[in-house]
Amino acid sequence: MEKIAIIGSGNVAWHLCKGLQNEHIEISGVYSKTFANSQAFAREFGLEVYQDLEMLNKAEVDLVLVAVNDDQTARLIEQIAAHHKVAYTSGSVNLKDIDHPQVGVFYPLQSFTKGKKVNLFEVPFFIEAKNMELGEQLFDLAWKLSRKVEYADSNTRSELHLAAVFANNFTNHMYSLSKELLENSKGKFEHLLPLIFNAVDKLKNSAPEDIQTGPARRNDEQIIAQHLDKLEGDKKEIYKIISSSIQKKYHEKL
Repeated sequence: MEKIAIIGSGNVAWHLCKGLQNEHIEISGVYSKTFANSQAFAREFGLEVYQDLEMLNKAEVDLVLVAVNDDQTARLIEQIAAHHKVAYTSGSVNLKDIDHPQVGVFYPLQSFTKGKKVNLFEVPFFIEAKNMELGEQLFDLAWKLSRKVEYADSNTRSELHLAAVFANNFTNHMYSLSKELLENSKGKFEHLLPLIFNAVDKLKNSAPEDIQTGPARRNDEQIIAQHLDKLEGDKKEIYKIISSSIQKKYHEKL
């Protein structure tokens, strides 16, 4: 696949476009539902702007790469001409729900932010397609970006996506709540960074259940009660739920 068109101008599209161009793969143009976003994206990467899907459908490309929100994916792909090969980047959209004869999945399991460097070589890519030829082509394309490429069906991708929400999105929200707890304190969120980095580093060689620490893991009810007295609202309920979950998991070991 030597010539690719991109639909979408967000975080995933930005990183994939940058990565593919670094591998000397031609990105011919971009389409976004917001024309101003298409223009800005095109200027940054030196691309043509497709003003509408009709214009994109007339383009001579080897692949249309769709990197948009999950709730837009199926609707957009169904408007792409049947002669085009299409791949989408969603982890949760089932391939069976896409009405297009030549469609596959090109799912990078990573949280992307524009301008924040990501080593795509270390990012897992999961591939699925409605036919073997397209699947092999998408696998080869992903292999140009990463050495962690696997085939995965829609159910597996959905399970990975759900697990990623717990591992990444929920964890980041905890960081945000931690920062809020320190807003009126002499302590700063940056004081927690060595703790956070150390926990992540230990996961390289240990299972998460083997490195759990804290008052709930120790079943230290006195400290838990002290913490709850300092909390209110959602933070208090979250603390209760997570502490209870940890205690239930390790109860037999205590």
